[in-house]
This record gives sequence, C-alpha cells and structure tokens, in this order.
Amino acid sequence: MSGHDRRAYGRRAERAARWRLFWRGYRILARNWSCDLGEVDIIARHRDELVFVEVKARTSEAVARPEDQVGPAKRRKLSRLLDIFLLQHPAWRQKVCRFDIVALVMDESGRVRRCEVLENAFPYVP
Repeated sequence: MSGHDRRAYGRRAERAARWRLFWRGYRILARNWSCDLGEVDIIARHRDELVFVEVKARTSEAVARPEDQVGPAKRRKLSRLLDIFLLQHPAWRQKVCRFDIVALVMDESGRVRRCEVLENAFPYVP
C-alpha cells in the first residue's frame, strides 16, 4: 500500500471507529488531538468518563490481531498524552479516565470485517 493509500485506509478506519463508538453512546470530544509529544486518535466521553481511544486496523489477523499492536511503549506514550491533556483541560481532572482500543479488520477496499471496542483495554502507566 502506498503512503497515500495508507492514509486513506487510516481515515476510513477512524471513521468506522467513530461510528461504532457513537452507536455505543460515546460522545466524541476530539479527533486526532495532538501536542508536541504525539497524537491521540479519538478523545471521547462515555458514561461520564474521559476516554482516550486508540484505533488499530489491519487487513488480516494472520500475523497478529490489531489490538495486539498497542504495546508497552505505546501505552506509556498514551499515558503521557493523557497527563498533558489533563493539564490543558483541568475540568477533566476530577473524572475517571480510561484507555479503549477499537480493533478493526478491514479488507483492502475499507469494508469492515470485524470491529471490536475494547473498553478499559489497559491501565494508566505513569
């Protein structure tokens, strides 16, 4: 897949993830929120909790499931991004925060074959 195709595939995956989250009662607060440290795919509110959502999409699960691609380094980075977000948005400091993963398996054309929302997928890692 070329760089352009990969970006388009990623946009389709994030759009599919947002729809799945919407139908599950999430309220999207930000898409592709970024700071100097990096980017968060989706920030949402769900049941009065602040949720950082990582979207992972693959065309196949033959090698690994999409959700398995969020390893320790990515978890630490998301935890640091949450810290920065809370510094910038103090109103959220009193809320429960969690990390969810939306795991998608999509074909090359972007048709969703599997979409799973993994709530509270991993703990906060300071």
